[in-house]
Amino acid sequence: MPAGHVAGLIAWLRPFLLCEHTVYVDHWDGELAVEMFRRHAISRTSGAPLQINYLLDHLEPELMGRIKHITTGATSIAPNMMQRCEKLGAPASRIFGTTEHPTVAGSLPADPLNKRIHTDGRIMAGGSVRIVDDDNHDVASGERGEIWTMGPQLFLGYLDAGLNAGAFTPDGWFRTGDIGILDTDGFLSVVDRKKDIIIRGGENISSKEVEDLLATHPAVAEAAAVAWPDSRLGERVGVFVRTRPGAQLDLPAVIAHFQASGVARHKTPEYLVMVEDFPRTSVGKILKPELRKRVAQLQASKTPQ
Repeated sequence: MPAGHVAGLIAWLRPFLLCEHTVYVDHWDGELAVEMFRRHAISRTSGAPLQINYLLDHLEPELMGRIKHITTGATSIAPNMMQRCEKLGAPASRIFGTTEHPTVAGSLPADPLNKRIHTDGRIMAGGSVRIVDDDNHDVASGERGEIWTMGPQLFLGYLDAGLNAGAFTPDGWFRTGDIGILDTDGFLSVVDRKKDIIIRGGENISSKEVEDLLATHPAVAEAAAVAWPDSRLGERVGVFVRTRPGAQLDLPAVIAHFQASGVARHKTPEYLVMVEDFPRTSVGKILKPELRKRVAQLQASKTPQ
């Protein structure tokens, strides 16, 4: 994670908090990262799925097996990536935070595997979370709603004070804009961004659910689901896909994969765009606004999919 990103800042604190030797590199370079693992027998690491998947694909199994803990976040996490880590003896856990509130939830290797794979962890010490509906009412455990947070690591406010009214409630809760579920055991699952929900014919579709299911296809290395504007239904499901080396994929194969899974038919992608890589932030998070621009360009040019 870049040092200028909040996750990178947290990583810079590790030597002072844990008294452990720490290896830093100037920027993400997959080959260099693998070399550092080999040279220094690194036992803990963190990164977005882009980095973790690279290690899984290129690092020797015995070196992966030395890793005591992998933390990952910054974007949607496919369960199969977490399972790959576990099979190699490198326990992974998901974490959730924002630049405004870096440490909201997280899990540890001692937590149940099912919780580590399918949730973003417990609420961290000192913090509080509410899950609220569109009317700002708290929802019951297991129900979806917007995640509101409060805690000692929450920022004081934006430099542009005009943004604060929309970001904070009058009593100080921060509106993350993320959609989540808090289960009865106190584990938080971030299931979508409000703006990432695809509304097809009035039905709300979680882009993360589409991405997670698509990620289980053996040809898929990485996927991102976005709304594809449609004059009749409002929106349809579109997906951008990067395949594994040498793999092939087309829309009929994607449709067959979703049909075989038994998922509701309206969640099946209707548009497929193949990419060699995705536009990304400095931490490897896929820039969905850029993908939406690409959709608009494809629609304007009437490029068939």
